[in-house]
Amino acid sequence: MKGICGICGKYKLIKRSLKLSIMICDSCRKEDCYLCNRFKPVAVRTKDGKAICNSCFQRKRYHDISKHEICCVCAGLKPIVHRTKAGALCAQCNLGKKIAKCRKCGKNKKIKAKALGFCGACYEKNRRVKKIISRIKQVLC
Repeated sequence: MKGICGICGKYKLIKRSLKLSIMICDSCRKEDCYLCNRFKPVAVRTKDGKAICNSCFQRKRYHDISKHEICCVCAGLKPIVHRTKAGALCAQCNLGKKIAKCRKCGKNKKIKAKALGFCGACYEKNRRVKKIISRIKQVLC
């Protein structure tokens, strides 16, 4: 929401400050981070009301294994960045690739051949088989 900041008086994008109970801009939301002691915008606060910046919050969240889940592709216990119908995805498996059930093996994997609906392993097996069949046909004909 755009409006006038309650601290600097400039017309900017503002948010309600829970600590000050007024509407302020992001520039005025900066405080010393409780964890890194850098003067940065506040992302969250501790139960005591101490400010934590976004970098420290993300780092803390990444290393907190109680927030991790099992990735549906690699089956690793990792921080989840995306959810699909197939399940939760970690950062490594969520590289813009389509995750779906492979038509050949039936596992939830990255689909390499979208037209066929095959995962990478099944696509390679299928490709090798087609090469062998084409060679046999060349020899026989």
